[in-house]
Amino acid sequence: MAGHLPIGQAGFDLCIKKIFSKKKIKEMIDFERSFDEKLGCMVQKLPVNEYRMDEEHGKKDFFVIYFYKNDIDNYSYEVHLDKELNVNEVYLVM
Repeated sequence: MAGHLPIGQAGFDLCIKKIFSKKKIKEMIDFERSFDEKLGCMVQKLPVNEYRMDEEHGKKDFFVIYFYKNDIDNYSYEVHLDKELNVNEVYLVM
């Protein structure tokens, strides 16, 4: 299992709601990779039942989105969102 370092909201709170909607996230297929032009990185929706980290950050996760760049090793972020798309926690995945 990859290491997860909690790093707060890491600026994702400033852009998530501008780029994603609940509808868009619900329409995403778990583990399906897509390149997001606005963010300039790969995006995957992860199944909450497998990636939930409620005990770690003390909030309820409704969505988990993974952002990464293939050509940059240290650009790998797992973003945990509540039901209103507020960022619960961002984890740097190592």
